[in-house]
Amino acid sequence: MRNFKNISGFSLVELSVTLLIIGIVIAAITSGSSLLQAAKINKTISEITGYVAAVNNFKDKYKAWPGDMPNATSYWGATVTNGNGDEEILDISVSENLLAWRQLALSGLIAGNYTGTYAESASGDSEYFAAGINSPASSSAYKGSYYFLGSHFDVFDTTGISLQLGSSKGYYEPWGGALSPEDTHIIDVKIDDGLASTGNFYGFRSNIYLGVANRCVDNDYNVSSANYVLTDRTVNSCRMFYWIKKD
Repeated sequence: MRNFKNISGFSLVELSVTLLIIGIVIAAITSGSSLLQAAKINKTISEITGYVAAVNNFKDKYKAWPGDMPNATSYWGATVTNGNGDEEILDISVSENLLAWRQLALSGLIAGNYTGTYAESASGDSEYFAAGINSPASSSAYKGSYYFLGSHFDVFDTTGISLQLGSSKGYYEPWGGALSPEDTHIIDVKIDDGLASTGNFYGFRSNIYLGVANRCVDNDYNVSSANYVLTDRTVNSCRMFYWIKKD
């Protein structure tokens, strides 16, 4: 028969130490994930507040909104196109929404080098938003998301000039999602009132989820109000508007 005298199991002390180490590792992983999430949110907040400040500083300095500036060539020559000067970032004939980023960059108020024109997709579609080429990419939101400036988007009965964060639903529509409801809500709490359809910061559904209950918020953007649905864990169900000027 085999001799079992030298075979022994873990002592209670050894088991306790092992469980303690496992607990520390799990806590470290959880804490690290929370820190990464907090860093991501703070980076997004820094981008939003930085771009809003740049737009307002541009308006103060040049007496025109970026993209709409009618005498941009007087400052930067043929490297840029003039806007129509109607106090909106809207004229699609000269792509004012994209000219805005080029004029902001040429003024030195933001970093980067943007074309000021639509890009061309692989299919030849000329109305194409390209993160990092004609629009600033988000470094921390959902992959492929970017910032967008424009006027007269009616969201929860509000229009005006806004900074948006979204992604492309198709080649030319910047209405895809960029953030989860939880992240959108946390950003809203930190820089505004924490409510999806009031204040300056709005959170609402990406186009792919229009009419889908319990995605991002509890109503579509074409009604008067909505509330965040924080039980929704979809990473890209929300877009955001930050109202720079309300009509």
